[in-house]
Formats: sequence, structure tokens, C-alpha cells
Amino acid sequence: MKGRTAGFLMFACVGLAAAGCYAGTVLVQPKQVQEENSTKREQFAESSELKAPSADTEEAVRPNPEKEAEYLSGQAEASEKLPEDIEGTQETQEEDAGTEVQESSEEQEQSKRLEPDPSEKEQRETLTAGDQTEDTEKDGTRPRPSDVRIQKTYSPSDVPPGDTVGFTPSRKEEIMEDRYVESVVDENDPDSYEIIKKEETVPTLYVNSAGDIKYAYEDGVWYEYRYSHVNITLDTEDEELALLILNIDGSYDGYDVISTDSTEVAKEDGSIEYEFHVRYQGVFAMEAAPSELGHLTAADLGSVAATRTVITEEKVPVMMQESVGTGEYQYYGWQVLDDGTYYFDPDGNKVTGSQVIQGIRHEFDENGVRTSRAGVEVTEENGEIDWEKAAGAGLDFAVIQCAYRDAGEGRIITDSRAEGYIRGAQAAGLDVMLSVFSQAVTPEEAVEEAVTAISMAEKYGLEGPVAVTGAYANPEHNGRADELEPSERTACMEAFCQAAEEKGYTPILHAELDWMTDGLVMEELMDNPLWVAEYSTNLTYTGTCRFWQYTARGTVEGISGYTGLIISYENRRDFQ
Repeated sequence: MKGRTAGFLMFACVGLAAAGCYAGTVLVQPKQVQEENSTKREQFAESSELKAPSADTEEAVRPNPEKEAEYLSGQAEASEKLPEDIEGTQETQEEDAGTEVQESSEEQEQSKRLEPDPSEKEQRETLTAGDQTEDTEKDGTRPRPSDVRIQKTYSPSDVPPGDTVGFTPSRKEEIMEDRYVESVVDENDPDSYEIIKKEETVPTLYVNSAGDIKYAYEDGVWYEYRYSHVNITLDTEDEELALLILNIDGSYDGYDVISTDSTEVAKEDGSIEYEFHVRYQGVFAMEAAPSELGHLTAADLGSVAATRTVITEEKVPVMMQESVGTGEYQYYGWQVLDDGTYYFDPDGNKVTGSQVIQGIRHEFDENGVRTSRAGVEVTEENGEIDWEKAAGAGLDFAVIQCAYRDAGEGRIITDSRAEGYIRGAQAAGLDVMLSVFSQAVTPEEAVEEAVTAISMAEKYGLEGPVAVTGAYANPEHNGRADELEPSERTACMEAFCQAAEEKGYTPILHAELDWMTDGLVMEELMDNPLWVAEYSTNLTYTGTCRFWQYTARGTVEGISGYTGLIISYENRRDFQ
């Protein structure tokens, strides 16, 4: 019995020692460190002021196909940047691991020699498990499975801003003014003339230049007079025969003979012929009054002119009102004019000050010129994007997550839609900034993340910043980098920034305000531009920041799902 008890106690001590050894390898943040970080955050927030707004409207940079080969070797560059002393560190870790394995084997051999009976073994395992659980809860360690997933979390305080001004599509209308002009009479347009009735005296008989009657008006009917002159030669002076022959085909039916002349003509053989000159007159009723009277003369009947009194109608021009363009325009919606970008509300008025349009924040000066730039943060989770619609909603730039590091195994994974997003955003005229979601636990891994972003940026000729996003991997905070000390995180962030600057890119640090001030030593990162995520109606952070992400629950026309919405108080030089 004593032997069994001694064996049991010895085995329990070995188990407790092993548990204590495991617990000692976990990094935890003591309460005192948390209080010191909170004090640092307050001191850092008071250290500088928010930069003043400015604006610019140059075009986005286009892809650079010549960088294709460099991009394909991006991961190789990352590995080359790792210091040589990493290999020494790895060898040391392997030696330590071998020592631990050897010691563990000796302990197992000793436990076999002291193996208690089954009932005592069960009690021992229960006690050991209890002691391990107690130690785990005491030092704050958590299990970290290899399949830890990165999962977005949304703050309860993250309420997207409501619109302050109504949306209206972009358009312009020329300002018109009314004026009155004399119309041109159009028979088919009754509005182009006015009918005037008047009484006048008009002739009833018109003659031509030969004095013959051409038109005559009688009993409400106009008549036209037609004349014909015909010659015929006979060997007889018989006038009736001549007339009979002339109208043998009925050509002059309805005509009256108004004159007949005959002339004797002596022939060479001494015989006589007679030439008849016959003049006919025909009178025909007309369906309407004659229109061509300019070459005729009103005839007289004796000493009195043949006239009649009539009521006539005349179509005369009128003064018509018409709208004439002034060359000036009334604008609506988004407009890029010579001196800047404006937004005109549905009534055509310029907006000023702080405004939210289609859920997107903007700043305008007192003259209506926009002084801020609007951006959106997207990942592969947003699916297919209609970038033309997104740009039309008032965006200026897109932050595209190009890669993220796996929170369990630590592999860098390229965002499956990143390159398609880049091409689409550039085609829509948007500036592009790339970002990497970091789970780096060493500066060397942070350099690898920077190289990944820069390789893709170079492939598409992007000259804008590259951003590193720091955050917990998921609500459980069990990602591989979630338990780092602030100093360790800071070293990783600084390594990313230095790697970007060495390649000629501006680094941007992106994180939620609490995570940034509690999880980093900001005094050591003061020289790096910040992209602060603070979900409130106003930016309370008083430090210098280049981008403010005011919601992660934004919605944008053409983009499915939630997006991060960003306002920049810098001009377009950020992307040059």
C-alpha cells in the first residue's frame, strides 16, 4: 500500500511539473501592463492634431504588365529578406525539442515502473486533469487548433451614418430664357399665324396684254377665257366649209368663233386660193378664284371698272414666345468643374460642410468644393463588384485586401478576387490602395507580408500606399498573433513599414482605435501614417491620421454585402 501511494504521489508530481512547464510557455499580459498601455494611449492621443482637409481629382494609375514576372517571384523575395540568424534560432529550437523528448521518455519509463493499480490510476488522471485545467485558467492560456479561421466582427456601436442630403443622379440642364419673335406662317401650324378678315373691292374682269378677257367673275363663279388662232387654205371662198373642216374632229366644240378673215392668194398657174384666219374663244367655269393675276389688268366696262366687294381672310404672322439657351447651366448630383468637385442637391443647390450622401461621408468648404476623398474597403467576401456603379456613388479610391495570413498555420493566402478588383477599380477611374491582414508573430513574417503587397502593387503599376491591417483574428481571440505583447506587435508593424519604405511605398497602419492604442506602443510608430477605424458619429481621435474608417457596415451601390467606408482628409498625393 505504501509503495502504491508513493508511486501515485511521484507520478502526480511529474504530471503537475509537466503541466506547469506547458503553462510557463504562454505569453500573457498582466494587469499592470494593461494599465500602462491605457496611460500610453491617452498620452499618444494628445500628442498631435488631425490634418487639415484638401482635395484633388487626377486620374487613377493603370496596370503595369511589365511587373508580371516580379509579382510571380514575390514570395521568393519575401523568403530572401529573412535574416540568416533565423536558421540558427530554428536549430536551437530543434535541439531544445530533442532534449524535451529525451526527458519525457525518461519520465514515461519511470512512471511505468511506478504504475499504480487501475482504481488509483483513474483517481490520478482525474487529479492531474483538474490541476492542468486550474493552471490553464490561472495563466490565461487557450488552446489554438490548426484550423483557426479569420472571422470579421462588428462592433455594436458601429451604426452606419444616415443621409443628410437627398441623392440625385448627375446631370446638367442649360438655363433658358423666354423671348418674343415674329413667327413664320406655317399652314400646318395654326399657332404660327392669325387669320384677319377684311372687306375689300376686287375686280370682276381681267384682260391680258392683248386686251382679251382672261378671267371674269359672274354670279359667284369665276370663268377662264381661252383663245385659239387657226389658218386653213381652200380653193373656194366658202367660209362655212372652212369652219367645218377645222372642227371636223371636234377640237373646237364649246368654242365660239369670234373672228374670221379670208385672203385671196394667186397661184403661179393663175388659179386663186383662199386663206382663212379663224379665231376661237372658249369660256370655262373655274373651281376656285384665279391665283396668278400679276400680269393681268382689271378691265373697265365702259367708264366704270368692273368690281365687286368681298370679305377676305389673311393669315398674318404673330409674336411667339420661345425659350433660348443662355450658355449657363443648372447642375444636379456630383459634378467635377474647373475648380473642384461639387455635389448639388435635388433642388440644384451646392451643399457645404459635413454631409452624408448615399451613406458615404464627405466634407465641403464654404464654397461647396469638396475637401475630402471617399474610399471603400473590399475583400473577396464582397463577390462580384460593379465598379462603375460604385464610382458613380461618389467614391474616389478603393482599398483592396490583396492577401491575409492564416491565423492558425500562418500561411499567407492571396485574396482570390484581388486582381480582378484592381482591374475593375482602375477601369472605373478609382485610385487603388492594397492592404494585408496581418497575423505576423515576428518582424520577418511582417516583412513577408509587405513584400506580398508590394509585388502585386508593382504588377499593376500602383504607386499608392500599402496598408497593414492589425486586428484580432476572430471573436475568440485565438489567432496565432492575438496574444502578442504590445512591444512584439509594434516590432512587426515597424518591420512592415520599413520594408514598404525601402521599396518606395508609403506604409499605412490600419486598426480599430482601441486595438491600436491598447495593443501597440504608438510612441514608436509616430512617423507612420495611420488609418484609424473609429465607429462613431464624429472622429474623437485627436492624433494625426490620414484615413478615418467610420463604419464597417457600409453599403455602396454596385457592391454586395458590408464594406468599410473611409474618408480621407488628404488630397490625391497619397496615391502618387
